[in-house]
Amino acid sequence: MSEMREVLKVDLDWIPPENWFKEWISTRKKILEHMEIYLYGAKWRQSSSGKGLHIWFYVTTQKRLGDEDINRLQFLCGDDITRVKINYLRNKRGVKEWNKLFSKVLWKAKPRGKCAKCEILRFLKDLDRKV
Repeated sequence: MSEMREVLKVDLDWIPPENWFKEWISTRKKILEHMEIYLYGAKWRQSSSGKGLHIWFYVTTQKRLGDEDINRLQFLCGDDITRVKINYLRNKRGVKEWNKLFSKVLWKAKPRGKCAKCEILRFLKDLDRKV
């Protein structure tokens, strides 16, 4: 079987001290290796999100990873928990382009019809009330 390649996207809402970040990267590698998933070419990259970091882990594995697997791995690598839940709900609904981290929001329309009752929307409204 040939190697499969995927990209894991992780959103950190904080910029840790450099020595913490190096240790964090090292522990993410160990988590992935434990699951027989490896960084190919020891590749990862980061960019500033303004309030934290966006990290891409370029991984290889012997088995194909499904959408739920990728979301779970992003969760295990420390992705923002709210984003993980939204992606979980998107996967549950069968949304094809569910992994939206780093996508620019161009506009937001008020949801209508079936979309107005969406579980993701209810989750976000509940979250808004708690903040």
